[in-house]
Amino acid sequence: WILDVSDYSWNQVGGIGPDDRRSHSMIYDRSSKKIVIFGGYGQTYYYGDTWTFDTTQNIWMQVASSGPSERELHAMIYDQKNERTIMFGGYEAGAPLDSNTYLFNGGTNSWSQLSIYGPCGRDRHAMVYDSENGDVILYSGGSTNEGAYETWLLHASPKYLEDGTYTSTAFFLPSDMAWTDLVVNVTEPNGTKLTVSIMDGDTDLYIPEYRD
Repeated sequence: WILDVSDYSWNQVGGIGPDDRRSHSMIYDRSSKKIVIFGGYGQTYYYGDTWTFDTTQNIWMQVASSGPSERELHAMIYDQKNERTIMFGGYEAGAPLDSNTYLFNGGTNSWSQLSIYGPCGRDRHAMVYDSENGDVILYSGGSTNEGAYETWLLHASPKYLEDGTYTSTAFFLPSDMAWTDLVVNVTEPNGTKLTVSIMDGDTDLYIPEYRD
């Protein structure tokens, strides 16, 4: 379905697309003007497929012959400075909660896994992109700590060059990416699951909507 914001009317798009599912993740790739969807849960099984929706032609296409394993309740954001999708975590029946970080390149339609230290495995967490600083912020989720109220920061773009000058546009290599466990010196929300979040672009505030 497509919502026309000029008159707030919904229109259904025909053609072949992803199967019915829930608990998948979906982002908008501004560079290619495509929506990217990964994973989710169907009536009886988990999905590990990747689809793109071309918003200029209203066409779905299944892409990426390989990638992360089947899962649901993971989180994805679009890193607009580096034109790539970042995914973390998720749940797959019979397997530990995933603690890996993945990148999806919309230009080559390929996935890669980062070999970096980061948050423990979890699902139902919140993840947002800080466009001003080029960072990813992750909060809470369901884990072995039963919804640990942790806040993590993934440095997805560089802030300073070797000569000390500031930059917000240089490409950040995957090998340079790193998670940092933030110690917040104020009261945080209780550990939560099924977390929803947004980034307030005017004030750069991370605002979680949480449920105990």
